[in-house]
Amino acid sequence: MNGTSEPSVKAVTAAPPIEIYHPVFGAFSKRSKDSDLNIPDKFLCQTASLLQSVSAISVEEDSRVWESSNILSEMLSLSFQHIFNEDWTSAGLISAQHTPLNVNAAPIMIAVESELGAGGSDPSVQSSFSYARFYCSRERAAIREISCCPAFLGHGC
Repeated sequence: MNGTSEPSVKAVTAAPPIEIYHPVFGAFSKRSKDSDLNIPDKFLCQTASLLQSVSAISVEEDSRVWESSNILSEMLSLSFQHIFNEDWTSAGLISAQHTPLNVNAAPIMIAVESELGAGGSDPSVQSSFSYARFYCSRERAAIREISCCPAFLGHGC
């Protein structure tokens, strides 16, 4: 159940290969096994900054969101928006992607809390709850009708 389409993998999978959703998943899987992969020093330093940012104790979600999103934006060359659900609860960070349907999609969504477990649920599923609330909103019905809404989900605290 590893979700890959590697011909050398003999495991029976219950899910389609993850690469069918976006080629970046297959590229990541392949590159993660490359022992000769050269990671730029700048990226390693940014990663260290991000880890330091999310490992500091924080009682306010806003300061952590601002710092983490700035570091991620620089690392990934993307902009992130802090979004809110219809009931004004935080849905976390998204990298908004305009669609021809005149409504934004979210190919990257990151749930952010002031501290691990502060959201009242298991942190491993918090980002999937945010994802579900985002895509189940009325304004994204047209996207749901034509797409499986693939996204990278993350969780930072």
